[in-house]
Amino acid sequence: MVVSSTRTDEVLKAIVANPTMQFKILNRRTGDGPGSKEALARGCACPRAANRDGAGWAVSDSDSRRGFWIDRSCRLHRRLVSSR
Repeated sequence: MVVSSTRTDEVLKAIVANPTMQFKILNRRTGDGPGSKEALARGCACPRAANRDGAGWAVSDSDSRRGFWIDRSCRLHRRLVSSR
């Protein structure tokens, strides 16, 4: 998914302002990562655009570690984040 930098900025500002969202670094997953097509089909509530269609964000030199925005109300991924 190609998103303009202006649109990306808008999406990320909205995510950061949402108190149910938490950024979490995970070992890269295939298939049902937060916001992926597969996860959304299974009821994922994590944001698709902010998670780059499940690809996440590079957070280190290791391609296996990716950052994801996880919605604490997501029944598939809420177990990955602790409650505040």
